[in-house]
Amino acid sequence: MAGLPNMRVISPADAPETKKVIDYVAGAKGPFYVRLAREKFPEMTDGFDFKLGRGLVLEDGSDATVVSTGITLHEAAEAVKLLKGNGISARLIHMPSLKPIDADLLAKAARETGLIVTVEDHSIYNGLGSRVAEVVAERHPAYVRRVGIRDVFGESGKAEELMAKYGIDRTSVAKAVLESMNLKRR
Repeated sequence: MAGLPNMRVISPADAPETKKVIDYVAGAKGPFYVRLAREKFPEMTDGFDFKLGRGLVLEDGSDATVVSTGITLHEAAEAVKLLKGNGISARLIHMPSLKPIDADLLAKAARETGLIVTVEDHSIYNGLGSRVAEVVAERHPAYVRRVGIRDVFGESGKAEELMAKYGIDRTSVAKAVLESMNLKRR
């Protein structure tokens, strides 16, 4: 959807953010695509305002940046905790607005940590990972690793089981960060 002219793409993480997004979309002109999930996910964005084109830094860190969108926020946050337990300082950015995307925030993260791992419940093609890679390539080149669905058709099932199957659960995200840090050091 991000390839369509003038289309705005939003992927809220939880119920409070979904309400804010729908309120925003209802009062705005032009086309929007809002990605929603069926299952209920832990509330993590209550107290934060939704702003089109803006990301949220939920945890600061200096060794790597984890950028998530939509329902993967909870798994990404848990991965950051796992990394912290291993002595890795990871920044966590939630990016509900995919188009427009917060290019300034991403360039800052690339400059300051040198490594960005994206996490999404979407194909690694034409989603968050692609959008982040485009911004980073143009604004401040850094190592980018995309964690998401790998060129296969999705299935129906419980979100937790599907996230584990497709490698977008907390353990897989933490592993991707650690592997990427090792590649970055070479």
